[in-house]
Amino acid sequence: AAAKGPAEGNKAGVDDGEPSLEWLREIAREDGEEVPKFLISFLEHWVDHVIASLQADRSEPSEHAFQNPIVWWHVPGYDLFVQEVVEQLRKHHGDTGMIRTASKFLLTDPDLLTSFVETILKATNVFDNKAVINLFDCLSEFWKALRENGIMLSDGFDGDMLWSALDRIIMTDHHVLITQCLSFIYEHSSSFKEVAAFRKALFLDILLDKWFFTLFLHWESKVRNMFYQLLAFHVERQPTRAEEALDVSTRPTSEAEFVDSVLGRRLGVNLAAMGGSDAGIAPVVSVPTVPEELKVYLPMALASFGCYQAYAKLWLDRSPEKVPSMVDMDSVVNILVKNNVDCPAMRDLETFAPKPASLLSLEELRDLRNGQEPRLDA
Repeated sequence: AAAKGPAEGNKAGVDDGEPSLEWLREIAREDGEEVPKFLISFLEHWVDHVIASLQADRSEPSEHAFQNPIVWWHVPGYDLFVQEVVEQLRKHHGDTGMIRTASKFLLTDPDLLTSFVETILKATNVFDNKAVINLFDCLSEFWKALRENGIMLSDGFDGDMLWSALDRIIMTDHHVLITQCLSFIYEHSSSFKEVAAFRKALFLDILLDKWFFTLFLHWESKVRNMFYQLLAFHVERQPTRAEEALDVSTRPTSEAEFVDSVLGRRLGVNLAAMGGSDAGIAPVVSVPTVPEELKVYLPMALASFGCYQAYAKLWLDRSPEKVPSMVDMDSVVNILVKNNVDCPAMRDLETFAPKPASLLSLEELRDLRNGQEPRLDA
């Protein structure tokens, strides 16, 4: 091929000896698609190529590639590729391939999480339901990638930015978006426990203080039930039979345990305000006031939460190391009945949601519409 002159060399990606992103942008333009799939795929496979190349030089490669001490910012082109990932993530964070590529780069440097989350938050309109759902898909993939590779959430992560976004999403009172929010918190709750300040900000300041009654007494039953399961498994955390048998002291021994005890007390205070259990609440603690417009949901809410409490107790007695997926109220009741759990709340629930003794057939419904009494067979 003919030698390129300086101008052509610059266009190819070299500017006075310094690399640039022009050749990557050229690939994106020549792709001709709305989402530059070739570029995104190239960035993902570049990470795999670097790992494979460096591991080939090691006599004993580690079990997991990302646990090797690779100094990524010393790899030629790494910083430029990170810039391009951020740019493409801003434009195409709803694309599964882009999310996968960003997750791969996140594993090279977990501190990129703040930059990635900030990028997609700024590109998301809270009043666009599809955009918010894409946001949680993206966040879930990031957290999943870190968890599956044994990487803890760094205390350098800008949590305030995420808490503010979750707060605004709950503020919309859109039941679909709130369920997405609660599902994300429930699924990745363990990562927020790793930094006590994160757990306090998210669970105490937002869920138990600001939005507790709105969520506990929400008009949509699915929102309520998801919130009950979140509280039962990740806030209340009743001792298992094994822990009760040991009769160990419950005095907090770490900052994380202290935060857990504060969350438990706050939950107890809130339940006392609604007429629920107030065990262990210090008399000096002021009890909040339940909003008048939400009190209509109180009886059903307390009974439902009682069922989730019994379900959590049953589950944690058998599998204390893990929590189940989100389940609806009917599934909870069926599990309690199947395992012969004596749950007074379940009996209370039946009084609030009676089942019809029989259903009308089409013929009986037609008779009723014609002003005739339907004949109900025994």
